[in-house]
Amino acid sequence: MEKIATTDSLTRLFNRGKTIELLEARMNELPHKSNKCAVAMLDIDLFKTINDKYGHCVGDDALKLFAATAKQNFSASVDMGRLGGEEFLFIFQGVDVSETVKHLETFSQSLKDASIKALGGEIKLTFSAGVLLLTEAQSISSVLEKTDAALYEAKETGRDKIVVFTCL
Repeated sequence: MEKIATTDSLTRLFNRGKTIELLEARMNELPHKSNKCAVAMLDIDLFKTINDKYGHCVGDDALKLFAATAKQNFSASVDMGRLGGEEFLFIFQGVDVSETVKHLETFSQSLKDASIKALGGEIKLTFSAGVLLLTEAQSISSVLEKTDAALYEAKETGRDKIVVFTCL
């Protein structure tokens, strides 16, 4: 029952509630472990266009492919969840920002390759991402706001890119 209650039924990643719970737990561990943690908010680029042009079944297939490819690319130390729609949150433990970006770039290429094969060649899935390094606990709303700001910058400056949040 717990698995059903904490898993997104379409992607089989954690659902929003469980993902936020995991984020809070990871932040609470920071002061005790001098551990590094990075958070990435990812959004599939132009997802509405996929649904509008190819239908919602293909859109669902794209979401499933995104999740399956993510599971193949990331170790168990990365918590992954669907926030809603085509938006996801990944929590990287024990890595710094440059390592996080490198992992996301590898995943990006894997996703492009997988989507060309699985979705008929016409659809090349890409994503934009906002990344934040956590060095101390913050409010959940602050973390989501900062990763969302970086994600928004990635989308506004051309999509298919990863932007790291930096203080102004």
